[in-house]
Amino acid sequence: MKSVFRVLVLCGAAGFVACGGSGGGNISQPPPNVTISITSPDPVPATVGSGGTIQFGATVTGSSNVAVTWTAAPTAAGTINSNTGLFTAAPVSVDTAVTVTATAVADTNKTATASFKVTAAATITSITPSTYYCDMYCMMLQITVKGFGFMLDYISTNPDMNYQGTESLSSTGFVVLLGMDGNHTSDGPYTISDCRVGGGACSNPATFLDFGNQNNLVVDPSTGELFNADRAAGAVWKFKPDCTPDGYLFSTGGQLGGNVGIAFDENEASGAGAIWVASIGIAGFTTSGSAIGGTVNDVAFTNTNYVAGIAAKNGIVCSTEDTMGLLACFTAKSAQPNSTGNATFYRVPAGTEPWSLAMTANGTTTLIAVVDRAVPTLFWFSAAVDQSGIVITLTELGSVPLAFTPVSELRPGYEYTGTAGGWYAAWLAGGIVAVKAPVLDTATNAVTDEIFFVDTGASTVSPAVELPINTFRIAAEAGGNAVDVESAAISPNDPAKVLLTISRVTTAGGVSTIYTATIDPATATASTGSPLVGVGFGTSPDGKYLYTCARNQCAALVPQTAAAAKQ
Repeated sequence: MKSVFRVLVLCGAAGFVACGGSGGGNISQPPPNVTISITSPDPVPATVGSGGTIQFGATVTGSSNVAVTWTAAPTAAGTINSNTGLFTAAPVSVDTAVTVTATAVADTNKTATASFKVTAAATITSITPSTYYCDMYCMMLQITVKGFGFMLDYISTNPDMNYQGTESLSSTGFVVLLGMDGNHTSDGPYTISDCRVGGGACSNPATFLDFGNQNNLVVDPSTGELFNADRAAGAVWKFKPDCTPDGYLFSTGGQLGGNVGIAFDENEASGAGAIWVASIGIAGFTTSGSAIGGTVNDVAFTNTNYVAGIAAKNGIVCSTEDTMGLLACFTAKSAQPNSTGNATFYRVPAGTEPWSLAMTANGTTTLIAVVDRAVPTLFWFSAAVDQSGIVITLTELGSVPLAFTPVSELRPGYEYTGTAGGWYAAWLAGGIVAVKAPVLDTATNAVTDEIFFVDTGASTVSPAVELPINTFRIAAEAGGNAVDVESAAISPNDPAKVLLTISRVTTAGGVSTIYTATIDPATATASTGSPLVGVGFGTSPDGKYLYTCARNQCAALVPQTAAAAKQ
């Protein structure tokens, strides 16, 4: 038994040695020394704007497998393509730290990281001012933009305006200067955005409104046809009574310079009905599109390069020239191409800036109302033509002072330049003239728009009626017993949208809303039936439509009852 025990032990020992195996085939080798590093961009930028991108790259050494997997955290700040390393920043409301991680596929324990911030999406919360009345003195707009996340790579406007630069730059606001040259500007809505280069997103658009001083629209009271002047396009567009486009009355192929206005005279002596357009000079056209005399009939007045307003009636065309304090009238018969000295001039005695005017007929008598914006006054005249059809006699019939703010007090600097204005007149029935003008509250620096009704027969003025903010156009109601006024304000809920309001004001001082809608100027088109913010404004002769026209579009709006008005 004892020897047997020894054999068993030796065998066990032998078996142990054999299990160890001198060949070593089951012993694992040490892993390769893999390293990974992020090599591009170099250096990694400290920030990227919302909507921007960064292309990352990495290098793997110590292995033939150089593949990399990419991740980014937090995902709310952006995403990264796991294969290519392209990071796309998400829109964020506050600056957010991000870590991008590159992981080696050959050894998932080996990683490299890069950190940066996604800056808040540029957001415009307000622009001031949001409305401009630009006459010939408004050479540049200064707009203060407030919000957050601004990078200010470049400023975008739509339609394109003449960018002049930015001031007071910060991430929460800036001041942009925009030139008002004729090639870039045509009265109507514009949007402004702060944009980034390199594929970054733009901020939300904010809208501002450029109201030229004069109404760009006239309506033929006989046919209901519409004619809208477009300054930048150098054209007068023609529309049917339902606002269906009907071509153009004329096109110059370039811009209409200066302070553009338009007038229609259905009683023009030729019987054709004449369209008169005021810009640097005055040009007359018939509704058929043929200019009077067969050519474009430019009428240049001595010392009247700055035409402020224009109106026509009974074959007489009148304009105001503010710097010389003049009312100038001529007849279609006296107009000759590029002629001078063919007009009757009347120097308004009480001031130096006769501005807007309106004309009407009382039987065979032609009446003219003129608003002086320097010494707040309404003048009214009669005009008579002699048998030659050329010589006009102007007779001042009366005048009354009005309690609006003189233009000089609205023009001390950028605070008011272009932001308050719009002096308009409209003849109503019974010899009443409605005058819209701005009134400045010196205690609060707030500007309101008000209507004054002047009884030219009694030379009296009714108490002023305060209008909705930013009332910029007026037109006599079809029956002549009230005046319709168009107002526009930037929506308090969305700076890209505009709240359009049309109100009717009676001579007794009653005000009622007859149309209101919130408009996105970027998408509103007459072809889709959308209302427009119209720098051309009028009413159809039958009272069926309210017209709002901008550039080459017109919208025919049906007056709403109070219950049906869109909020």
